Amino acid sequence: MKEQIFSYMQYQENEIVRLADDLIGANTVNPPGNERLAVNIVETYFKTHDIRYDIFEKLREDQI
Repeated sequence: MKEQIFSYMQYQENEIVRLADDLIGANTVNPPGNERLAVNIVETYFKTHDIRYDIFEKLREDQI
């Protein structure tokens, strides 16, 4: 399994770097911690690669 992951990472290096760059560049700093920006980036990536996913919304203490 480790070899498969390593092989995939080598093959998809540019795409992985682009995804990481997009996530790092998203303004999700606390406060307010707009995590939805990061969720949107990952969601787009998953849709592009036909990866099944679920999104769970979490209420913050200040939203209760």
